[in-house]
This record gives sequence, C-alpha cells and structure tokens, in this order.
Amino acid sequence: MYRLNLRTTNQFKQFADSIQFSESNISFSNTVCDDTYRAYYNSLERALNKINLQTQKREADISFYNILLNRIDFALIIVDRAGNIVWINKPALDMLGRPKPVDLEAIKKGADELKKVFESLQPKISKTLRLETEGKIRNLIVNLSTISIRGEEFNIYSLKDVQMIVDKTEDIAWQQLIQVLTHEIMNSLTPIISLSESLSKDRSDTELLSKAMETIHRRSKGLVSFINNYKQLTQISVPQYTHIKIKALVDDITRLMKGHGIELQTLITSDSLTLYADRAQIEQVLINLIKNAQESCSDITNPMIKLTVTNDANNLIVMTVSDNGSGMEANVLQKIFTPFYTTKPHGSGIGLSICRQIVTIHGGTLVASSKLGEGSVFTIRI
Repeated sequence: MYRLNLRTTNQFKQFADSIQFSESNISFSNTVCDDTYRAYYNSLERALNKINLQTQKREADISFYNILLNRIDFALIIVDRAGNIVWINKPALDMLGRPKPVDLEAIKKGADELKKVFESLQPKISKTLRLETEGKIRNLIVNLSTISIRGEEFNIYSLKDVQMIVDKTEDIAWQQLIQVLTHEIMNSLTPIISLSESLSKDRSDTELLSKAMETIHRRSKGLVSFINNYKQLTQISVPQYTHIKIKALVDDITRLMKGHGIELQTLITSDSLTLYADRAQIEQVLINLIKNAQESCSDITNPMIKLTVTNDANNLIVMTVSDNGSGMEANVLQKIFTPFYTTKPHGSGIGLSICRQIVTIHGGTLVASSKLGEGSVFTIRI
C-alpha cells in the first residue's frame, strides 16, 4: 500500500510538472488492480490529453497568425509602453532594411524622417513618409493604434507601401493636368497668334489694330490669372495642428454663411466631438463645399443645405455637406476633383481640388456622390 501511494504521489507530481513545462510525452501506468486507483489514473490521462490537445491547438493558432501576419503586404510593429518591441513582422524588417531591432529607439536611429513621423504620430491620424532603404525609395502611409491586453497597453504601428499606387495615380493626374493646361493655354494663345498674323499683314487698319490689342490684352490677363490659380493650387501651407471643438467650428461657419445669405441646417451628434487638425484649413474646405452647394441650389424653389458631423465605428470624424440642388451627371462627377476642371462659366476649377488636397494632407478622404436632379453629398472622413 505504501508503494502504491508513493507511486500515485509521484504520478501526480509528473502530471503537475507536465502542465508546468508543457511536456506532452508523459503517460501514467494503469497496471494496478485497484479500481479506485485505476479511475484516478484514467482521469489523469484524460486531463493531460485534453490539456495537450488545447496546447497543440493554441500553438497551431499562433503559428497560423504568425504566417498570416508575415505574409500581409504591410509592416506591423507592436511596442509596449516602455518602447520595447514585442513583435515585428517580416515585411517590417524588409522595409527597414536592418536586423531585428529590440526597441523603438533602434528603429528611429539613423532615420530622421522616420523618427519625426513616429514621434508626432497620433491614433486616427495617418502620416505620409518617404523612406529610402538599400537604394529603394518607398512612399509609406503610417498609422498608429492602441490595444489593451490583460491591463497592459500596446502601440501598433502599421506602415503601408503605396509607391505603386502613387506612381499610377501621379501618371493619371499628370495626363489629366496636361490636357487641362494645354486646353487653357491654347485657348489664350490661339486668338493672340491669329490676331498677330492679321496685324503683320495689314498695319494700316487702326480699328483692327485697336480691337486686336484689346483682345490680346484680355487673353493675356486671362493667362496670368490661370497661372496665379496654378500657383495657389501648388502652394498649400503645412497644417498647424490644434484640437478643434467641432461645435464651436460649426457655429462659426453657420454665422459666417448667414452673413452671405446662406441658411445652413446643421446636425452634430455630440457636442463633445473634437478634431486634431488645422482649423483655418478645415474651415476653408467646409466653406468651399457649402458655397458650391448654394450655387447648385440657385434654381431650386426650396433649397436645403445641410452640414452633418458625427464619428464612425473607427472613431473618425465624418463631416457631410449635402444639398437638394441640380446634382451632377456621372461623367461630370468623376472629374470634379481634377485641377482646373469646371462647369461654371467663370469658375477657376481649383476649389474642389484644393479641398481634397487639404483633407489628404490631414490623412483623410473627401469623396462625392450625386444624382442629376436630386442633389449632391460631399463626405469628409478624417
């Protein structure tokens, strides 16, 4: 009986040790004749088998997620509050072009632009970064999110290489811009060239000379105006970020629009909403969108322009400017953000393009939807 009790005690110790040290090759002798002890051994065997299966499943899950996160097409770096890197995937190591760093400071070392972006990064606000490693240039979108696990907080940095998208978008944008520039410049130069040729043939006609000079002067002024608009489009200042109270911003815009004869309906889902952005630039965007909405409603008997501000499931601020105006056809809608494209008789075609640039600089998006005869909706997500 003593030997049996001693063996049972040892096997209970084996059972505890196998759990502690995650050993899966332990088995229990089941040769005793006593039914009570045999039942104990059977219970230990079943318990250990169940624990082993759970361990194997957990290890398989960890392996699966490691493989998955190492094969995604963007970099992930998880850092604890002390700045130590607790996990980094293969795309991040490839992107950084260096051995596995132990902490965030090691990543920042020798990369001034990367250091600036990481130190200024805030949740919900994307940053752009141009990074050169091992002779390869990458345009990156950098984001920060935070998670809490068992009371401990972690920062998750994600870096997405958008170089191919940027190249393709730039090619399309340049093609569209060149078409518009060619059109605008030729519209001014063609009459100037034509009149110059007429004057070179007959300089005695004073009336023709006077009209020609007047036309040349008018078209030259138009060309200068076009160039000034182009400069305005390419010289947007760097945002001066501050914490903006949405309610105060909307109240100011409402008063300003009322002074311009625009009755603006507003809806804010919470008075506590705030936005980290350049107040003057965001205000400029909203004013431009509201004025466009007013022009769209110029022929409407009961015009309705509405500004709505809320936050989405990702806690991003969502601002919409909607109207019940004339709306747009699909072919017009897809061109409205192209620089210098306009359907207005005296429009410059830069307003919406500047609006989108400002929102993009802030790491947000500006999109439009519209139906002819039903009005338009412009949505900012930032």
